[in-house]
Amino acid sequence: MSAPPGWYVDPTTDGKQRYWDGTGWTEHFADNALPPPQPQSQLVSASHALSSVADKGTRPWWRRKRFMIPAAFVGVIAVGSAIAKPKPKSVSSASTTVVTRPSESPSSQASTVVAGAAAVAPTTTTPAPSTTAIKASTTAAPATTVKAATTVTPTPTLPGFASGTLRVNDQIAPGRYSATATSGCYWARLSGTSGQLDDVLSNNNATGHVIVDILPTDAAFQSARCGRFSIYAPPAAPAAVIKEGDWVVGEEIEPGTYETAATDRCYWARSKDATGDLLTIIANDNADGAATVTISAGEMFRSNRCGTWTKVG
Repeated sequence: MSAPPGWYVDPTTDGKQRYWDGTGWTEHFADNALPPPQPQSQLVSASHALSSVADKGTRPWWRRKRFMIPAAFVGVIAVGSAIAKPKPKSVSSASTTVVTRPSESPSSQASTVVAGAAAVAPTTTTPAPSTTAIKASTTAAPATTVKAATTVTPTPTLPGFASGTLRVNDQIAPGRYSATATSGCYWARLSGTSGQLDDVLSNNNATGHVIVDILPTDAAFQSARCGRFSIYAPPAAPAAVIKEGDWVVGEEIEPGTYETAATDRCYWARSKDATGDLLTIIANDNADGAATVTISAGEMFRSNRCGTWTKVG
């Protein structure tokens, strides 16, 4: 038998209609309570054709007309469902696709539809790989300029001492000291601390700038109203003028010839050092009126109540 799929009278049965899938009889029979639908095409086999005509002749025309139309319509739907190739069903275009297995033939698919047991292919969900790329920041962090802290170095306080009678090599160290004396300053190098005049090695009633050399052989040093004595430190450059006090020639004042319009009781002295010892005096004078003096480097020069000396040569 060569015919398209559909419902036909099976000659091997007692007039029942059976579904032909195009290649052979299936296990599906029409309900005996209702007349089977009109077949879509004539069977080539003569025996089938005669069976079909005989079957039609045994049924009233009104009965065939009443049930032929709906049954044929159902047959067309079944045939179309069996022939039509199923299309893949897309559950979600973004995530899931229903895959139809290509091994299934249209005939087996048609049989499944007629039987009412539809097979669903396994769903494979393939998550899309992340395509989000993290872009490295190309913005450079603002440079931070660290300003170097300005360190202010405090002026060191030179070792020294204040007023009083202090033991040399015990309370104070020997050396050259200087101070800015006020009016009424008195100092004395002592050979002892008995308080007698025989203990005085040298002394001075000083005003202005004061310099004194304390020797290691001195027993003590006494000062009053002179302010604080500090270790002597020469200035950066010597000056060309001389003011009240004691000065180191060549370090604090320039060597050369100086003059002043001296007042009454002006006293000046050139000495070998700043011990104040009378034996170290090179020259001195009690001037009245104008005065002139020449001093050399390495000497000590003392001016008392003479005003300001100006270098003239």
